[in-house]
Amino acid sequence: MEKQELRNLLLDAFKELRKEEKFIARANFMCCQSCASYDIWESARKNYFKSRKRGYVYWHRQDEDDFWRSGTMFLAYGSFNEEKDEVEDDEVQMKSPLSCKDVGVKILLALAKRGVRVEWNGEDSQRIRVAV
Repeated sequence: MEKQELRNLLLDAFKELRKEEKFIARANFMCCQSCASYDIWESARKNYFKSRKRGYVYWHRQDEDDFWRSGTMFLAYGSFNEEKDEVEDDEVQMKSPLSCKDVGVKILLALAKRGVRVEWNGEDSQRIRVAV
């Protein structure tokens, strides 16, 4: 499989995850994992009652650059579950019915439908690896 073909399959899987699973799915998003995670959580928090997003998946610009060099892409993902002891009056506490592992499994299923090979140990501390 060529790099562009794999990238197109990832984009197609992201489209399905947005529509069918109510995930935020972003490609080549933000500069790095820290900025991307922050932005996704803030976006979800601001729009939670309107959209009720259940999870997220993305790769960031550094991943994109590495992909074109190496043929390997790492996908970050997670669930919108917050465990807070105290919540401010104007703060929204998000509760997704999915665990982080559930989100990872749904991503794997969407990729498998497209014949994309993945490496993932099932731990939510590890990003999902795909390669050409």
